[in-house]
Amino acid sequence: MSDLEYFVGIDDQEHLRAYSDMVVRGELPYPPDMQRTTTINTLKKHRIQGEFKIAGRVLDVKTSGKTTTFELYDGSDRVLVETESIPGALQRGDIVEVSSDSYNGAVSSSNVRLITKSLAHLPTMQEFEEKEDEYRKKHRDIEMIVNHSLKDTFVKRSRINSLIRRFYGDREFIDVETPFLLPYPEISPNKAFSTEEPKFSQKADLRRTNTEYIRRLMVAGFEKVYQLGKCFRDEPTSFKHLPEFTQLTFGIAYEDYNALMKNIEELTSMLCMDINGHHSVNFRGQTLDFTLPWKRISVRNALLQHTGIDIEKFDNPKELSREAQRAGLEVPREYKYGGFLKMAILVDKLIEDNVNNKLVQPTFLCEYPWYLGGPAKELDSDPRYKKRAEVFVAGAELANISTPQNDPFKIKKWYTETIKLKQEAGWKNARLDELYLRAIGHGIPICTTGGLGVDRLMMFILEKDSIEDVVLFPWRRYKEGGYNVK
Repeated sequence: MSDLEYFVGIDDQEHLRAYSDMVVRGELPYPPDMQRTTTINTLKKHRIQGEFKIAGRVLDVKTSGKTTTFELYDGSDRVLVETESIPGALQRGDIVEVSSDSYNGAVSSSNVRLITKSLAHLPTMQEFEEKEDEYRKKHRDIEMIVNHSLKDTFVKRSRINSLIRRFYGDREFIDVETPFLLPYPEISPNKAFSTEEPKFSQKADLRRTNTEYIRRLMVAGFEKVYQLGKCFRDEPTSFKHLPEFTQLTFGIAYEDYNALMKNIEELTSMLCMDINGHHSVNFRGQTLDFTLPWKRISVRNALLQHTGIDIEKFDNPKELSREAQRAGLEVPREYKYGGFLKMAILVDKLIEDNVNNKLVQPTFLCEYPWYLGGPAKELDSDPRYKKRAEVFVAGAELANISTPQNDPFKIKKWYTETIKLKQEAGWKNARLDELYLRAIGHGIPICTTGGLGVDRLMMFILEKDSIEDVVLFPWRRYKEGGYNVK
């Protein structure tokens, strides 16, 4: 197969012939220069008089006698061009420069110059709609040429990112950058991506979150910080999971988790109003209302409401498991970890199976029991519960925030016990983050840190069924021999 056949396809005789004829005539399919003086949008808006040059991609070519009419699209708008001077066999998908001094709803030109020859058939919108979803995700860049509503999704995503930065900038938060590569495995239930072999004298993990760095910045004296960045988790894909995802992480000093709960609902409500003009969105057949304030419910009360079980009455997983089974609820068949983590696994499953999917409207699930609260600070009113909250929308977790423990002895005890239990269960790589603990030893103010899933936020606000619909190039599986691009 020749290089030309690779790009064109051996069955596409029309494009093969068009390119070959250009070469025979000595015409340049990819000239070294171009001179655009305005965009189509500006031309139409200001109805420019006098000479101008526009450029863009050719769509829908029609020829009648000596006159060729085609639609030109440059990313800002589209316009009809009429000409009797065309470069060879002008084809749909070619990129041209159009010179003219006449615009009256359409452009009349005597000079159309090819600046990029398209070597492949550009599918129509109808042809894309007839393709399988997997094909469309692989060829999203090509589809956006003809599917402008798809492109508009990502224009809106860009605006949302800008609005997020403005929201935090207006509140005097500092935009920070923290490492992607970690020299140690994070204490997280999610599996990490690791470097295949030691390239830095030791293996490294791609971060799954970066809240510990945010907390170290609280120690450093940064009182308000945030970051929009990529995180990675080696887990199965779903409508709400991708192995590479964007996370908004934030930290605020001298405030407990109530401040960030208010912050999150204000941010989301503002974004929804700016993009949609109202606080309600449609998601998978459900109407979600982001009007303030959002509902708040404790883990204990949520389990009481949806299972009838009061977790305060149970001190060990054996008794709680027996009670759950009597109530007809599923319990874990096996426990990956022992000690207090066993209770955490059981209660987490009861929440996941019986509570999460009931939280359709935006809801803060608060006050996690001590064994499920991670390294968070205890409630002032009841040390059996911790200052941790998760945001659920349509049954999916949107954000996870907590007021981290600032007593260095308590936090070292939590990490040491957690790592010991995980090592006993076979996780030999579990390690203390010594730099983090040493930093905490210098004193961390009472603060709140957390993370919000930006792709899920986009999915809700833009009313899409899957986060793949709001990610420009969602991860696709690579098979031996390359991608199946057909």
